[in-house]
Amino acid sequence: MKEIFRLKYSIVLIITLVFTVVTFQISPLKSRDVTSLVIFGDNIQTDFKPFIENGGIYISSDTVGKTIDENIFYDSLASKIIVTTENDVAKFKIGEKKVNLNLEDKDIENEIKLVDGKVYLPINILKELYNIDVQYNERLNSIVIDKKVTTKGNIIYNKVNVYSDIMTNSDVISNLNNNDEITVYADSLVHNRWVKIKTSENVVGYIFKNSSVIKETEVQNIPNNKKDKVVMSWQYGNSVSTLDNSKIDVVNVVSPTLYELENSKGDITSKPSAEFVNKAKSLGYKVWPIITNGIDSAGYSTTDTSLLMNSENSRENLIKNILNILKNDNLDGINIDFENMKIEDRDLYTQFIRELAPLVRKEGKILSVDMYFVAYIDRKGVGDAADYTVLMGYDQRGGWSNESGSISEISWVEGNIKSLLTDSQIPADKIILGVPFYTRLWTEKVGTSKPTTSVYTIKEAANYITTNKLKSTFDGKSGQNYVEYTKGDMTYKMWLEDSTSMKNRVNIINTYELGGLAAWRKGFETPDIWKTINDNIIK
Repeated sequence: MKEIFRLKYSIVLIITLVFTVVTFQISPLKSRDVTSLVIFGDNIQTDFKPFIENGGIYISSDTVGKTIDENIFYDSLASKIIVTTENDVAKFKIGEKKVNLNLEDKDIENEIKLVDGKVYLPINILKELYNIDVQYNERLNSIVIDKKVTTKGNIIYNKVNVYSDIMTNSDVISNLNNNDEITVYADSLVHNRWVKIKTSENVVGYIFKNSSVIKETEVQNIPNNKKDKVVMSWQYGNSVSTLDNSKIDVVNVVSPTLYELENSKGDITSKPSAEFVNKAKSLGYKVWPIITNGIDSAGYSTTDTSLLMNSENSRENLIKNILNILKNDNLDGINIDFENMKIEDRDLYTQFIRELAPLVRKEGKILSVDMYFVAYIDRKGVGDAADYTVLMGYDQRGGWSNESGSISEISWVEGNIKSLLTDSQIPADKIILGVPFYTRLWTEKVGTSKPTTSVYTIKEAANYITTNKLKSTFDGKSGQNYVEYTKGDMTYKMWLEDSTSMKNRVNIINTYELGGLAAWRKGFETPDIWKTINDNIIK
């Protein structure tokens, strides 16, 4: 009789459990406020409470920004949330059930909402973009968000307590038994006694480390994607004659000045040359033309660039135009050289690069971005988004300077490289060092406090030294050869760019294993310069 009763009880229990599980899985989510939010194993305390509405699980963009994606961007003028990842750009307009994904509109189930002035996102629409899993535990009224790539484990004892904190007098929030599978948060494995876990019911807590066996995670063989060194020559204009008739052995990329921003709407003035591109490619070069923000035009104003950056529609128009020239002009990449911008547009410029980079990659092209150490460029943000950042390692001094000196002391360049690596955290192989094929002659007149100065190419400087029968000495402070002479009440000084300085610059690239070298500009150099680069750069 007892056996029959047990059998009946077991059948009823199984039916009840099956009904419960099926009900949990197929019941639509009811609208409600959520009491608990766990993201990547951390209990998130926020004033902007998550909620469920019309089957959508909503969390605030503020929470997403602090926990999942620090680069999520709310464009208040466009009323859009913009998500940029390595390979995608997704734009969501508040109140609309669609997403613009990589410039194509797609329907979505739940719209972005504005609640009490705060933007809320239905997190399910972001699962693929962020490569995350989203689970809702109805019993606990809890949302759990995890990375899809996790470490698994199994419990090896019965009646294992799951605690709310790493202390045995904290609340017991679940119990586990032998062979129960758990998700283990890798960051907690460094602890001696405790490990943070998630149960199959999406309960997140702590167990004693010896209560479980962590499964060996499958380690994929990651191919060695070491990049070849980029050696790029910037070239002014689109004249085929600048290419010569044979390839410079060490150079693999040419960057002519073919494009510039025409107006604040994102239109581009083009000087394309199929003849130039075809000849460059026939010689074995990749072609990454420069596009500027019009800084070389007489009528340039920082307002033009500012209006562009402040308009999501104009940024998108410029991006579409760049993608079109990449396709139509048969280019291998693009080199962005935007200068003289407003400091207040710093973050918007970074956002522009973030919106551009994934779409350039989707075309199989390369995005490089030029930068100085200036306040209007977020070096870390731009360096993270672009394929390459080109540090223009010159103009340490110029016509504005109150004293004579090198335009690019070796120690100054090295200090900037160290800052990009440590402060901006840009990977070394994404940094290209821009080197000058020019210098300056400084003229100091007795009785005046500020010198006058003029630019000399490497060729012109060599001729100047020969004409004036000067002999250079090595200046240890700058890491360059130096000449000086006095005539009447005038003293002339020049810190030379030559094979000595170029070897020292290449040594910086080698020492810090940088991504390569870019030279401004082709035609300024003497023949020995390319040989020096070729003989010394570690490829």
